[in-house]
Amino acid sequence: MTGLDVSELWREPLQIALPASHRMSAAERVRLDDILADHVLVSTRDLGFRDIALLTTAAGVPFDLESTDAGATILIGMTRLNLGLTVVSAGAVSAMRLPDGVVVRPLESLVNAPFAAAWSAANDNPALRRFVSAVRSVHGSRERTRRRPAASASASVPRR
Repeated sequence: MTGLDVSELWREPLQIALPASHRMSAAERVRLDDILADHVLVSTRDLGFRDIALLTTAAGVPFDLESTDAGATILIGMTRLNLGLTVVSAGAVSAMRLPDGVVVRPLESLVNAPFAAAWSAANDNPALRRFVSAVRSVHGSRERTRRRPAASASASVPRR
């Protein structure tokens, strides 16, 4: 059985969605230190488990972080209901209409949201290779494609 070729295409900075009434809603940027006392929501669909672990490590101290399999739109709706702040990628925010009462601010963090593609290692379609090359060119990514065995590939590929 053949494996998968996996390539990270680009990374995007993280942002934090806050209720408009939150103490940090007027800030230009939000640091992890600023939200240690808050309940923070993050989607495993937007960030992989490795990046969520990096986010918690970057804080330096434990904080109330809930990772869930819900998408960013659902989590931002929860933010609107004051059920937590939502960590989201810049691209996800640009692709949605924010509900009234929610603001988004850049999150100062060493973690960025990865965007990756995976395809059959047997696929030698020139259009696929040109597509991957073009996306890397636009986003400045230099990462090489990695081959993963089929048995472990699905567990290690970030969902997009």
